[in-house]
Amino acid sequence: HYAGHFPLETFISLINECDLIITTPTLALHLAIGLEKKTVLLNSIFNRHEFELYGCGVIVEPPTPGTYFARDPQKSNMEQLTPDAVLTAAHELLGDGQHARR
Repeated sequence: HYAGHFPLETFISLINECDLIITTPTLALHLAIGLEKKTVLLNSIFNRHEFELYGCGVIVEPPTPGTYFARDPQKSNMEQLTPDAVLTAAHELLGDGQHARR
């Protein structure tokens, strides 16, 4: 679901209301870090050592290393990132250790 575009102040408030943020390297990531939110970072094109989550998050990456210089969607390895891997990371951060009910 895409909720649309919001003014910056509203977007910050929305991020602040969340218990957990799942995001790619975007403004949401920076806001989540600044607000000390639990964060699952979905990364495929950047070197993981360029990120500091300050103990508030984890980085989930595809099992096959990506091409860090390419932004060509045909060279993307994000499709290798499974929902189960993301759910596992989210549940570990939330401390419940169980998968969501489906």
